[in-house]
Amino acid sequence: MFRALDPAGDAFAQSAAVDVAGFTLSHTDEADQIIWQKAAFNCAMNACAGLTGARVGLLNDGPGMVDLLHEVVAEVITVAQAQGIEADEGAVREQVAHALAHHTEHKPSMLQDLEAGRGTEIDSLCGEVARQAAAAGLRAPLNAALASLITLKSHAASAAS
Repeated sequence: MFRALDPAGDAFAQSAAVDVAGFTLSHTDEADQIIWQKAAFNCAMNACAGLTGARVGLLNDGPGMVDLLHEVVAEVITVAQAQGIEADEGAVREQVAHALAHHTEHKPSMLQDLEAGRGTEIDSLCGEVARQAAAAGLRAPLNAALASLITLKSHAASAAS
């Protein structure tokens, strides 16, 4: 679950090191909003770059790619909102537009992982969105498809080497 707290209500980042440093961790709705918006951005940008092998700037050039990125974002935001999290789809679309315009040579981590033959975070991103959507009685077919395709791509690359 993309939350600042685990299901028992405990902060994920709570540790002795944090306590010693004098920081107090507390849950805020804004933290959950930020986490889900970051997940929406990563589900769209990382998965599509990983699947296509394209740096961020090239994602802007493929026919229908920007619409696909926005639809992936919309699925994630819908799942967040179904859980009462006030995630802002417009803010994520702005982040996507900014990345497409200004980070054209960036190679997302998922693409780097695939190229290096490492595992990816796809199950924790698109796969998790698909599972949470199903648990809420919703559908997230694009996120489910991206999770399946990236997993297959990773397995196929491992089998070929």
